[in-house]
Amino acid sequence: MDFLKNFDSYDLKARVSPALLTMLPAVATLLAWYPALLTSNVGAAVLTVINTCGLLFLFAELSRSQGQRAQRHLLKEWKVMPTTRILRHNDDALPAEVKARYHQHLATKLGSALPTAAEETAAPAAADARYQSAIYWLMEQCRGPAHFLILNENMSYGFRRNLIGLKPAGILVCIAAIAAVGLVLWTRYPHAGGFVWGAVWTTASTLQPVQAGALGLSLIALTGWLLVVRSTWVKEAGDLYARRLLAACETSQTAQA
Repeated sequence: MDFLKNFDSYDLKARVSPALLTMLPAVATLLAWYPALLTSNVGAAVLTVINTCGLLFLFAELSRSQGQRAQRHLLKEWKVMPTTRILRHNDDALPAEVKARYHQHLATKLGSALPTAAEETAAPAAADARYQSAIYWLMEQCRGPAHFLILNENMSYGFRRNLIGLKPAGILVCIAAIAAVGLVLWTRYPHAGGFVWGAVWTTASTLQPVQAGALGLSLIALTGWLLVVRSTWVKEAGDLYARRLLAACETSQTAQA
């Protein structure tokens, strides 16, 4: 699709993909019941409108804004971003020797020492501010294709963060898609005979395979929203990104920056 060329790799994976996944159950259900939309002029017209009116860009921006809102809520649980936490002396995510090298590298490049363990204990907020300043510098040095591994981890974190931001909408879309199919089956059920399991299965069998598949997709998506898209899932990606970013302290690119 030509209009996807307007987005870079980060936008596509971290912003557009969560928005499209959120809408997927509704789109799949609609196409399962009205497959002619795939080949008719209506489908082409919808894509034209999406492209011309910038709706996909709007979806990407909504994905981003909801992700940022979710991150603010996550920070209340995490207290601080993983990159800052890992630099703390009292965090054991990294071996002490590795952390010392990172501190030394950042201090050299910034021209000022990072907090000592004693300073961190005495004034934790001030220490975190100095760590964050160092992280901002490092992030700026690690932009561009030479740091594709960092970009990949950043995209993964952005994808998960934005997806959890869209979680309420995703759950609502799944429930609406399931309810729509349920309503159709309800109208087909022979109510005069009361509730009979055999009648239930007979009614369910009236669904075409593609319609049953769309219903199954909605159920799987709902399960994923409820069981997979959680704060721990986002934090895992944040930790991986933090490790990859800080590892750049020992690469030739940042050593020469």
